[in-house]
Amino acid sequence: MKWPMLAMVLCHLAGQALVLAARRSSCSCDCCETAASREQDFPGGMQCSFAQPKATTAPRCDSLCAKHADDNTIESAQSFLDTERFCFVECVPSKEDLRAGDTCRPMSFEEKKSSRGEGNIRLPKPSAVQHLRKKSWQTVLAREPKKPEAPKAWASLEGSDMEKALKDGKMAATKAMEEAKAVQQASYAGFSVVSKAARAEEDARKAAVMAMNTEEKVRKVLDMAKMEAHAEAFGVLQEVLPPMQQAARVAAKTSAMAGPASQSEEAQKKQVLATSKAAADGMKPWSDAMQNAVKVRDAYASRGKELAEASLAAERNAQYLEKESRAWQTLQTPQAERKASSLHSKAQEFMATASENDERANKYFDIARSIDGSLPSYSQQAEQGAYHAMAMVSPDVPAPLPPLAMVQRSER
Repeated sequence: MKWPMLAMVLCHLAGQALVLAARRSSCSCDCCETAASREQDFPGGMQCSFAQPKATTAPRCDSLCAKHADDNTIESAQSFLDTERFCFVECVPSKEDLRAGDTCRPMSFEEKKSSRGEGNIRLPKPSAVQHLRKKSWQTVLAREPKKPEAPKAWASLEGSDMEKALKDGKMAATKAMEEAKAVQQASYAGFSVVSKAARAEEDARKAAVMAMNTEEKVRKVLDMAKMEAHAEAFGVLQEVLPPMQQAARVAAKTSAMAGPASQSEEAQKKQVLATSKAAADGMKPWSDAMQNAVKVRDAYASRGKELAEASLAAERNAQYLEKESRAWQTLQTPQAERKASSLHSKAQEFMATASENDERANKYFDIARSIDGSLPSYSQQAEQGAYHAMAMVSPDVPAPLPPLAMVQRSER
């Protein structure tokens, strides 16, 4: 039972409010009186303001009044006006002596054309404003008759106007909410795009770092494989070469002892050819080993050169970032300091990478130099191998000359 009664009470109050609104008095300059101007552009002037109920001659003057249907001076108001604002915009003092408390009258058409720019009324020209500043209200009123006509009675507010105003306000509020939602959704979409772009950039950076690390690991594995293959080849050569040499010596000695004793021309030719072939066969293992050593030396030298170039590039990047960091530090802002610190950290990382690459390049160059220094020993071993192979075919082959360094040592 309480809810139906409450609904009836609310409906009754709403009806009373509509009745009071419909009975509200129309806007009239009779509710205004002359008072000192509060404008900064008109110091010492007079204006019309809302009069107290005891000082007005109108039977009813409220703080709000009903706007006349033909009034287009203040366009922002729908149906009601602030009486104080109405007095200020549309009324002027009715007497020439401009004393406080005098009655006011409506503006004439000429006065409205040069009126002040308050509310949504038309702004005056700059010349009109200067003219109003220099002249008093008495000069403006002198153009008009002393006894203006009584203002027309303004139509009272109808109930349909109230409903129309409420409906227009509701539609405007709904449209504003829809526009706000659209703007919010657009901002969310923009933020989502920026977030996705940032994540994509971070993923790309991580993928690049991962690719660089993988490439470095593959290079390390390849270098280790080459070194192990080289060591394995030398180990196999040391195991296989002595038995082969021994077998060649035995076969050559047996063939020489079982051969004909005649010194015929044909026998000598065969012996020369066999000796040459034996020399070539004896030198081949050491020649092949020397060529492999040259290839390994070139590989280490090439890798060292690549690391040296990478070190130089990293050092240049570090110098560029450090220079940019100092430039940001000169701005002396929190954001600039953070940017400078980040650039300085990146520069330190590049310097560390450059130092590491330079150290590795030096190691590879040292290995290449050591291999290059061992190449003469391969030549000596090849000569010794050829001598041993030829001696197995022809025992009369002279031994090779010793190295010059060994001769000088023996002479000392």
